[in-house]
Amino acid sequence: LSPVCLGSLRRAASINAEYMANSGGAWDNAKKYVEAGLLTLPGADKPVGKGTDIHAAVVTGDTIGDPFKDTSGPSLNILMKLMTMISLVFAKDQFKGEDTWDKWYIAVIIAVVFMLITVPLTLWMRKQGFGKLELPAERQSDGDAKEVNEMTSLTTA
Repeated sequence: LSPVCLGSLRRAASINAEYMANSGGAWDNAKKYVEAGLLTLPGADKPVGKGTDIHAAVVTGDTIGDPFKDTSGPSLNILMKLMTMISLVFAKDQFKGEDTWDKWYIAVIIAVVFMLITVPLTLWMRKQGFGKLELPAERQSDGDAKEVNEMTSLTTA
C-alpha cells in the first residue's frame, strides 16, 4: 500500500478510537446525571428517576458506552506510544551534526508557550467548575449538598 493510504488508514482508526472514547464517556456521564436527579424535564416539577423511559435509555447507552471506553482507551494508549517511539527514532536524523545544546532555546520557547496556555486555562476551568456536579440538598439524607465529580459512584435511594 502507498504511504498516503497507510497514513489515511491510521488516521481513520485514530479518529474512530477518539470517537469511541468520547462517546462512551458521554453515555456514562448521562447515566450518572439522570441517577443523581439532576435532569428535570421542562414543565415537570420533579426530576427524572429510575423506572422511566429516559432512565432505561441512559442505562442502555451506558451498557454500550462501557465497552467503547474499555476498548478504545487502551488502543489509543498504544497508538500514542507507537507514534512517540517512531518520532524519537526519526528525530535523531533531523539534528545530525549539531551539538546537543545548539538549539536549547527552542525547548524553552515551547515550554513557556505551553505553560502560558495551560496554566490560565486550567485555573479558569476549575473556577468555572468544569467536571463537577452538585447534588441537590433534598437528595441527600443529611440535607447537605454534595459535590460529585466524574470518578464518584452515584447511588440513589
